[in-house]
Amino acid sequence: MSEYVENAESNVGHVAKRLTPEEINKMRAQDSRLVTEFHANQLERDAKKHWDLFYKRNDTRFFKDRHWTTREFDELLGLGGNGNQNVLFEVGCGVGNFVYPLIEDGLNFRRIFVCDLSTRAIELLKVYSLSDFK
Repeated sequence: MSEYVENAESNVGHVAKRLTPEEINKMRAQDSRLVTEFHANQLERDAKKHWDLFYKRNDTRFFKDRHWTTREFDELLGLGGNGNQNVLFEVGCGVGNFVYPLIEDGLNFRRIFVCDLSTRAIELLKVYSLSDFK
C-alpha cells in the first residue's frame, strides 16, 4: 500500500495527495492490466507515427498553453533577465505549450533547445509567432 502513498515532505512547497484505499485499489487494478511485451514494443516502434497522426488531427488545438507554470514553479522566475547564462532543454515539447508561455512571461534564456518525436509538432512549433527555432 505504501508504494502508492506519496511523501509530503519530499515535495517542498507543494502538498502531496494521500490516496484513499479505494484509489489505491483502482491503481493496483490498472497495474494488473499491463500490455504484453510484444504490444509494448510495437507501441514504442510506432510512437512517432501515432504522434504525427495526433497532431495532424488536432493541430495546435488540443493541449492548452501552460500559463500557470511560473505561478506554480516560482523558482523559474529567477532564471530570466539580461545576461542570463541559463539554457532550457525541453524533451517532448509538442507544439510549444510549455516553452512559449515562459517566453511570454519574460523568462529570457541564453538558449532554448526543444525536441519531439513528431516532426509535424515541430513544424507547428516553428510557425508560432514568437518562434526563432530552427
